[in-house]
Amino acid sequence: MLLCLGFSMTGIFGCSSHKSAPGEIKVRHKEIEETTTPAPEPTETEPEPTESDPTDAPPTAAPEPTEVDNSKTINIFCYAAEMGEMVDLYKSMHPDCEYDFVLTEIPSSDGSYQIALETAVAAQNSDSPDILVVDEDFVDKYVNGELSEYVAGYDELGIDIDVEVKDAGIAQFVVDQGTRESDGKILALAYQSYAGVMIYRTDIAEEVFGTSDPDEISEICGGNSGSLTKLLAAGDKLVAKDYALTSGLNDMWFIYDAQDPSSWYKNGDVYISNEHESFFDFADTLYANSYTNKNPYWTNEWFDDMNGTSDRATFAYFAPAWLIDFSMSSMAPGTTGLWNITDSPVNFTYGNLMLLTTKQAAEADDEKREVIADFLTWALLDTTTDGWQYQFATGYLNGFCQPCTSSVVMEQVTMYSDYLGGQDMAPIFNRANENTKAGVLNNDNLTIGSSFVGHVKDYADGVCTKTKAEESFLGSISEYLKS
Repeated sequence: MLLCLGFSMTGIFGCSSHKSAPGEIKVRHKEIEETTTPAPEPTETEPEPTESDPTDAPPTAAPEPTEVDNSKTINIFCYAAEMGEMVDLYKSMHPDCEYDFVLTEIPSSDGSYQIALETAVAAQNSDSPDILVVDEDFVDKYVNGELSEYVAGYDELGIDIDVEVKDAGIAQFVVDQGTRESDGKILALAYQSYAGVMIYRTDIAEEVFGTSDPDEISEICGGNSGSLTKLLAAGDKLVAKDYALTSGLNDMWFIYDAQDPSSWYKNGDVYISNEHESFFDFADTLYANSYTNKNPYWTNEWFDDMNGTSDRATFAYFAPAWLIDFSMSSMAPGTTGLWNITDSPVNFTYGNLMLLTTKQAAEADDEKREVIADFLTWALLDTTTDGWQYQFATGYLNGFCQPCTSSVVMEQVTMYSDYLGGQDMAPIFNRANENTKAGVLNNDNLTIGSSFVGHVKDYADGVCTKTKAEESFLGSISEYLKS
């Protein structure tokens, strides 16, 4: 059964060049370059004529082409094309590496990737992945769930992971997301940080609050306070000047839920906790005080608010860096240079891409295991200017400076954004890394949460009563989980 979700993951990858066409599977083979001796230049001397001799032996057959040594391959399953660019850079920096990287890239838009990955991991054959890429929303299945038995800790590759993580200053929420509860092993890490911030209009801030300084706006809106009280007080001042605090209800969900994250499950069944039920009252507060324009995610009206072309301008959005890089910059060019970022009142994360390795890789021969360990160390833990985190943070991909998970790297880079009026994003995203908590992870959290927000919106819009909204939500989610 299909659910009508309140928002879409398209905002993370669909607005970038990171996805293939639906249903398409790409296998990318990184061949080792071979050197060849150039053919001699032809001479201008005309050869003397010769008579054919019927006893001459037939010409020698050309040698068979040398086959690729399949024992020297590293299989990577991924859904983001940037993995290919990462491998290209690694190979160029490590010309002595004799291993080929075989990338199997499958789009994640319709669930195809998750199905294919689960099947490949459990198969444990020559086509199974040595390295796999998993979205934060599904990683718990591989860290603590039924597929954990196929996943290896980084220490099993010979990486002194506890020391390396500390030395690199990897954000604690990322470490917690990737740590198996049963034995404390770190199984998954990320290079890109999806910790969220508040993205606000500087011109509106100047008019309403008399300042657009990020630190002052953080204080006014309760940055890093863990509470939404100051933000709503700021909303009163915005509404008085005929501005919306946020575009819609969805914009407030992640920061509201992160105040006190609660599991959606009780005794194995989906239920509505007191914390989640209170979102109904919060929605009433937002609507009654005209804090939002009531626009759902990814609608034309939502982008109009972002672009400054709607009847009532919106002051703030709450999101990780991808919203700026892949949505706002392309969909809202009319407000280029009018935005800044500052601390979110409540810290949250949304959709980390995480790298894991398999037991099969950890049990490979010493040489292959060392190459895999070296690649993962370079991608996730290397804090030098040659490491992937530094390259990523300074704009190697797409020309965008993007926050990484290493505080050591974040403290040595500047991340200027033209869309943010030349603001250096690094200090604020580094604070977001430090203050964000892992929260409750579950493979169905994204679907459940988005469905819940949709039903709360129906209630807030007067489509149904609170009781009907709760019943409809629980019924639709139960059917979904059975399918």
